[in-house]
Amino acid sequence: MKKKYIISIDQGTTSTKSILYDSKINPIDFENIEIKQYYPHEGWVEHDPEEIWKSVLITIKKILKNNKINPNQILSIGITN
Repeated sequence: MKKKYIISIDQGTTSTKSILYDSKINPIDFENIEIKQYYPHEGWVEHDPEEIWKSVLITIKKILKNNKINPNQILSIGITN
């Protein structure tokens, strides 16, 4: 039986982090990509939703590739922000 994993996506103001855990919640690996902030007015901050989506896909794909994990080995994905 293949090992199973959990991925946590931490979407922050300045970056996207994806963290890989084993089934016992031990951290295995992580990837991080910075995202750009836009300041259209004083006190406002905005982000490009396409950039956020792409950063999530890139970090997850890197984790899967670097750890030779098949997507069907992922038990769950959680998102924090």
